[in-house]
Amino acid sequence: MKTNKIFQPQLKLWDEELTFSKAFAKIQDKEALHYVLKELNKRLLFQKSFAEYNIEIDHKNAEIQEKLIDSFCQTFKINGVTQLEEILKKNGQSKEELLDKLFYQEKLNRLKQIIITSQVLNDAFLQHKASLDNITFSLIRVTSKKIAKEIYYRLHDDGEDFAELAKEFSAGQEAADGGLIGPKPLSQLNPELRSKLQTLETGEVSEPFMLGEETYLILKLIKFESAQLTPQIENSLKEKLFEQWIERQLKLANAQILTNGESS
Repeated sequence: MKTNKIFQPQLKLWDEELTFSKAFAKIQDKEALHYVLKELNKRLLFQKSFAEYNIEIDHKNAEIQEKLIDSFCQTFKINGVTQLEEILKKNGQSKEELLDKLFYQEKLNRLKQIIITSQVLNDAFLQHKASLDNITFSLIRVTSKKIAKEIYYRLHDDGEDFAELAKEFSAGQEAADGGLIGPKPLSQLNPELRSKLQTLETGEVSEPFMLGEETYLILKLIKFESAQLTPQIENSLKEKLFEQWIERQLKLANAQILTNGESS
């Protein structure tokens, strides 16, 4: 009986594309064995999940085949079926083999949609948002409270230029750029510095405050860029969450095997 190609998945091992059966024959060390076994367990997990969530696609449906091929061509900027056939022939691959992979990927995409719901995605985005928000600001740092107050009055009362005063008085390397810092991820800032900046409006200058034991800072908020759930961020986050789900499922499966082994 001829084995369905879906159950003979390809993987990269030592830069060579192999079936699992051939990969086992080429294994040289424990690291490679661990990799192959993990990939095999992932495939088994996917097959189980496809059945559990009733994810089925009619491989003989011409309309679905056409949509998958069209999507593939658009993704890889392939100009029509003729060019696709030329590429497949050059790579020693048939259209049927390509369709097998596309159908499998489509089932994976449907599984991701079920596992990573909009709610899960939004919750994860909010948890990671602080690391995605960017901020641009200027600062002046001095070691004298008296000088800090004098600079603040010159800024606030006399309307002097922040960048010029930063170049004249600031002790940090940013003085050469007029005190400008960023854009920088908000999460990378010192917590107290981050807290002060979050109280400012765009263009507003803070009163001098002490950071550490000997440093006085004056801040000016230039721009705050709140991260949005763009398609790029959404795709990246979805892939990350799906990989985390896979890891959890594999750990649960391994724990169950160990438990069953101990009880037998």
